[in-house]
Amino acid sequence: MVLRAPLACLLLSLSLAAAPGAPSDPDRALGTVLLGPIDVAGPTRDTSCSAVEVAWGRFWVYGYRSLDIHEFDLSGNFVATHSGAIPPTLQSYAGGMEADESANKLYVAIGGDNFLEWDYDPILGSLRYNRTFLVPGVGNAKALCRNPATGSYFAKDFVGDIYEFDIQSGVISNVITSSRVSACGFGWDDQVPSIWVASAPTTAGTSVLVEEIDPTTGMTSGNSFVPLSDPWNIGLTAKPGGADVFDTGGTAAFAMIHLNNPTALVVYELKPSIRPILTLANFVAGQFATMTVDNASPSGVVFFAYSLTGGGPVSFPAGTVLLSPPIQLLPPIPANAFGQAVFPVPLPPGISGIPVWIQALDATSMQFSNGDVVVIG
Repeated sequence: MVLRAPLACLLLSLSLAAAPGAPSDPDRALGTVLLGPIDVAGPTRDTSCSAVEVAWGRFWVYGYRSLDIHEFDLSGNFVATHSGAIPPTLQSYAGGMEADESANKLYVAIGGDNFLEWDYDPILGSLRYNRTFLVPGVGNAKALCRNPATGSYFAKDFVGDIYEFDIQSGVISNVITSSRVSACGFGWDDQVPSIWVASAPTTAGTSVLVEEIDPTTGMTSGNSFVPLSDPWNIGLTAKPGGADVFDTGGTAAFAMIHLNNPTALVVYELKPSIRPILTLANFVAGQFATMTVDNASPSGVVFFAYSLTGGGPVSFPAGTVLLSPPIQLLPPIPANAFGQAVFPVPLPPGISGIPVWIQALDATSMQFSNGDVVVIG
């Protein structure tokens, strides 16, 4: 680890900035916008974008008329378009995409029992269309998700039942009655587990709803939020498109396509954060260690600090520092749009056996993370 001059005074000044009575960033609530709206039609020149999947560190957006899959990074920047030799006869609205990351497969449900299979190349970071296949019985599936614990897939049309099936054999293992929810997109939350669904209004005058359902009964849990009705504030109500649930580093987020002009991608909070969470990995002499903070303020600034003498505690106005003086402060690290900050640290050789106490500070919300201690291997 690169040791720096003691900078406890800077940590103190940052802490004092939150006291007394200084406002702090409140916990993010269910449905808080974390990212977006992102224009997915403009940079791709594709007005038929309808589905989204988060996999391999990217957003993948499907155009049901172009039959292309568009790649965006997790900050919403357009990266590339991936095309395949797909018959134009398969042009059909699709809200369902799902990846099996371990198998490097991406699937698109296009209705009429039809699915598209794309292969992901982890070396090139590219997609290649592989085949079209049938899962007889699922019908015009528009929403698609996968339970990673069992490998089962779940699909649903706007109306009708939910089908649980094996995508390789095409065997339907379960049919869950869920006629009340009009599904436009599914996302699997493996922290519960449950399915979050972008649901179109079933009666006039009601709003689009994102709600959680039990995958075994099809019943709603009572957890729901209303997404943006007009992402661009142009007086045009957006219809819901495809969706996905993904892990932002310990918490879950909901990515959703809004069929508007232009089509928008918006990411919402599902699991409100409580405080920054610090995790440590690969503290081995002569290698790069990694310090990661999750649940920080989106696009904020995070400070990492450490001590070689102990884990405190030392009281500051903003909270308790779990480090003993002298405290060494490292350079600030920006958090991404999902509140994650990653700091790779080169550890010099010959320091095995040394204990290091580490803590982080979200300089935007003025919240301390948990403290942790690691013995360098």
